[in-house]
Amino acid sequence: MAKPATRIVFLQALLALAGAGILVRSFLVQVVQHNLWAAKLRQNRETDKSIPARRGSIYDRNGHLLASNQEQYRITIALNEVRDTAALAANLERSLGLPKTRVANEFRDDYPYFNGPYTAAQVTTLRAVRGVHLDVLYQRVYPMQSLADRILGRVDDNGAKGIEGMEKALDTLLQGRPGMEHDRLDAKGN
Repeated sequence: MAKPATRIVFLQALLALAGAGILVRSFLVQVVQHNLWAAKLRQNRETDKSIPARRGSIYDRNGHLLASNQEQYRITIALNEVRDTAALAANLERSLGLPKTRVANEFRDDYPYFNGPYTAAQVTTLRAVRGVHLDVLYQRVYPMQSLADRILGRVDDNGAKGIEGMEKALDTLLQGRPGMEHDRLDAKGN
């Protein structure tokens, strides 16, 4: 059997070797591979999302609105993020005016989808709920449609390009520039 002093020296050497290994590995991760790990972090925590351009409004010479964009929403729910599904289901029924059976049927999926489109007033109570994701749609609205519909013309199905009438003639002035939304998540997923 080895002497206690020999065992102590052996254990100290073993601990010193393990400590040196930890220091070398941490140097590799923090200094040498810094760019690699920073890129992986950005990939997991940062997302870019294109925001569609809003089309400009058209007014008559007296300032009356003839054509504008109205924001409307489609709703997707990630049930794994929702804390209280019963309260959310009741909120959906109340704010969107949906029947209880439809909400229950949609909640059978992992990601319930409500096509709508719903107005901003309808989704106000849902904005702050965790797990509720709103997709913005811009719908072209003509408040005085019967007044000058042939002169105003119309836009394509996406609402981005004028097809006929003033919508087409003034297309370069009415088109907006699409934007970019940059989201960052912290360690808690907020």
